[in-house]
Amino acid sequence: MPAGRTTIPRADALVTLASAGGLVLVVWLLLCAPPLAPLGGDGARRVATLAFKTGQVLGRAPGALVWRTVSVGDALGEREAVFVPPGAVARLTLQGGAALDVEENSLVVLEPVEAAGGADRVALLRGSVSGSSGKAALGVRSPGGVAIFEPGARGRLAAAEKGRPVVKVYSGRASLDGEASLPSPSSVRLEFPPSGQRFWHAELPAPVPLRWDGAAAAGLRLEVSRDRSFAALVASSPGEPGTALFQPPAAGTFYWRIGDGAGGSRSEERLLLILENRPPTPHSPMAGEIVLAPVGRETPFWWTAVEGAERYRLEIATDPSFEKPVFAAEAEGPGLWAEPRLAEGVYWWRVRVADPDRPDSPPSAAVPFRVIHAPVPDAPQLFDPTIEVQHGAGR
Repeated sequence: MPAGRTTIPRADALVTLASAGGLVLVVWLLLCAPPLAPLGGDGARRVATLAFKTGQVLGRAPGALVWRTVSVGDALGEREAVFVPPGAVARLTLQGGAALDVEENSLVVLEPVEAAGGADRVALLRGSVSGSSGKAALGVRSPGGVAIFEPGARGRLAAAEKGRPVVKVYSGRASLDGEASLPSPSSVRLEFPPSGQRFWHAELPAPVPLRWDGAAAAGLRLEVSRDRSFAALVASSPGEPGTALFQPPAAGTFYWRIGDGAGGSRSEERLLLILENRPPTPHSPMAGEIVLAPVGRETPFWWTAVEGAERYRLEIATDPSFEKPVFAAEAEGPGLWAEPRLAEGVYWWRVRVADPDRPDSPPSAAVPFRVIHAPVPDAPQLFDPTIEVQHGAGR
């Protein structure tokens, strides 16, 4: 062997060559391969998002034993189970564009999106779902059959304990196990509000306008109920006018339809959500509290969380009517460390819900507090409170 040369064994050379090839492949994948879909819960490929809910909604990843609480905006992965307990409602937006209302006491499993056409697919194991498909089809598989809602269709599917599920088509076309299902020719078209519409009210009762095709509703009645069975009505009026103002007795979930007066439905049954737009309750600083806030130091402000709200607006003013505001800031969650740079003096603070997808709530009560820049000196300490006087002198 010539001096100064090193011979690499054949096996080592093969390993080195394979490693270099693997590195080239990794670099190519990073630069050229298409991006993967975002991940949902527990790392599963995301196929849906929780767009809105009332009450608690639970999710369970495939293979997991524990249910987790799902919040608005959370991503949901393929094959993840979603359970909506009694008294709750959840709206899911699926990757293919479908909007699906999972009704109370219902259990669905999100299936992988089909590669061809991007069709949304879910398995309905219990309960019922309603909604509309997007630009792609929506497939709903249940123990009794598979329903396919064509792009742009609206409808509802209720799973049956035995036999075939019940499919209702409100608009567009759908099929159950290949058999076409069309909208009933006698269906009355509902115009406003759309299903799942949320109405925020600071004070109740507040009227909610309802509109439908009055010409097709002659001899029928508008019916509003707390539950989809319409067993107990909270409001009813003639169908001919085609419009009505519904006065909700309280906040909550309602359903409305055009009925025949004998328990039958002549239109789709739409979900209506009446929500109380209440403000948070200020917690700290408390009324009359002295806050040490020298320049450069942040001050914590805390308030109670409002269900369904994620963003808030903190406001500070020099007067309780807030005609002279001196500071405002947005916060994510029920608290904020702020540096308002206030001069020493008395101020008032308040907070309100400021989510972008809902109207701002009324402001909370105004809370007065005092700002100081340096600690207040302690009072002198009297070591011996006893004073004796003898012959005119104290000792």
